[in-house]
Amino acid sequence: MACGGGADVLDLHFPDELVEAPARSVELAVSADTDCATLLTVDHDSLESVGTILARRTLRYPVSPDAAPFEDMPRGQALAVDVSVLDEGGLQISRSCVTTTLEADAKVVVSMEMHGLALCEASPTALDLTLLIDTSTGMRDATIALEGDLLTHVEAFVANMGVTGGVRFSILTHGHTAPEELLAPTDDKQLVTSALESLQGVAAGDAVHYEGLTLAASLLRDRAVCGRRPAILWMAGGADESPPGAYEIAAVGLAGTRGEFFDDIYFYAVGISDPAVAAIQLMTDGLSVSDWRGARSGVALDAALNDAHFRLQGLVEP
Repeated sequence: MACGGGADVLDLHFPDELVEAPARSVELAVSADTDCATLLTVDHDSLESVGTILARRTLRYPVSPDAAPFEDMPRGQALAVDVSVLDEGGLQISRSCVTTTLEADAKVVVSMEMHGLALCEASPTALDLTLLIDTSTGMRDATIALEGDLLTHVEAFVANMGVTGGVRFSILTHGHTAPEELLAPTDDKQLVTSALESLQGVAAGDAVHYEGLTLAASLLRDRAVCGRRPAILWMAGGADESPPGAYEIAAVGLAGTRGEFFDDIYFYAVGISDPAVAAIQLMTDGLSVSDWRGARSGVALDAALNDAHFRLQGLVEP
């Protein structure tokens, strides 16, 4: 609490109201011995691993002017303020950090601009790569089937995929189940291969590509840290059967703050049927940070995955 001017204020503002729309709560952490560049290299929940955290606060969003978020904080010294904004399910939708000094005898307004991904000082050297796998009947019936050699090609892609700072893989599926995470992020390629092999023979149900993309983007933003570039490899085989409005929600999740390319989540899509290619083209038409190829044969699939490898590497190794 400032001595003379009332409670200090935490002012969070989003340049894009669509990114802001899901915001429901705020997690605040303050450090006096660690800079923002260091704090943003780890999850908000793991800040104690890189520095001393003086206090943590949970606030409702929007933050009330009377919330007193900096009550009992040290004054007259530089503080790093790390903020994570969460949706109603507790997933992070935005992260930011600023350095400020709480004056001893004056009210301070700590103003922070919030984006879908934190603004980082250094370029990323590592990848957080989600493999989004269509396991619908469309993948069973395509020329390159899930039950055929498609998974073998993807396994080879995983084995060869590497960048300077390393790659952390996760796997999401949709079709034989609602969109779900099959494998949480790991750099163990053997675990990735085993998870892919478990998909042999499961193809069933309808593809919901856009709902799958929404979940993939949400989890990548929730886990995003500086130093790691989030990205998606999207393998599509069936026609999209997502409910109305799913495309628009997925587009917001992938694009983040409109007009700011650094807030986008890059995806590379591979379509192995005409209906899958149509679903991909609809999504790529509105997003600049994406690439895709059709692949209806093993040779074409190899070419597409080689191109994906090259472009994903280029995200962190220009």
